[in-house]
Amino acid sequence: MEAIKVLGGFGKPLLGKLLSCDLKDLHFKKVRIQRDPQCPECGHLPMQVS
Repeated sequence: MEAIKVLGGFGKPLLGKLLSCDLKDLHFKKVRIQRDPQCPECGHLPMQVS
């Protein structure tokens, strides 16, 4: 759904956030995530601020 929002140019993307869904109870939760600067794969990349 996030890819459709970005490609379609509508809505606000969840940059820097993780959306958790409990489909049994229909409970949604947003969690802020941060990049680990010590990560060998992504630690060197610049942070995107929305």
